[in-house]
Amino acid sequence: MGPVRRAGARSLRREAPLRQVADACSWTYRGQFRVLRVDIAPSDPAEAGQPAPSKPLSTSSLELLVHDQYRRKRWRGWIEWDPAACAAVERECAALGRPVTFAEWWDTVTVHDWTTEEFRGRLRSRVGRHGRDSGTHRAFGSYGGDYGTAGHDAGGHSGGFGTSF
Repeated sequence: MGPVRRAGARSLRREAPLRQVADACSWTYRGQFRVLRVDIAPSDPAEAGQPAPSKPLSTSSLELLVHDQYRRKRWRGWIEWDPAACAAVERECAALGRPVTFAEWWDTVTVHDWTTEEFRGRLRSRVGRHGRDSGTHRAFGSYGGDYGTAGHDAGGHSGGFGTSF
């Protein structure tokens, strides 16, 4: 096995717990886009008793939906993440032996480039360049979602070593 394949295999092993958490998440959103986890009580008690505002979405489907809003409708807003959902993702990753911040997790499990930052005590994300090697962010063995594959990736849910462009 050459050095590139070894590096790819190491990367997949490091990413596996993060992708496992992503596969288990089910998301919903209000407006454009206040994002909550379906299985986690919202941090805002006023939202706790309300029915889910959208149908549940997988992590990859949520990304595709929001990215589509940016691309097709030229929407320039932010995803606003519920703090309880972010904390749950961080706990679940740590429990699998891969402690990361929510921003690191989102950056790893998504296909497109995102900027995630804290604003007024909450995390928010939008499509765009960020601090890591933005020009080369591509899904390596990315997972699919409700649409069969995660947009442009060739990997599919069962693995694969596709690259997305």
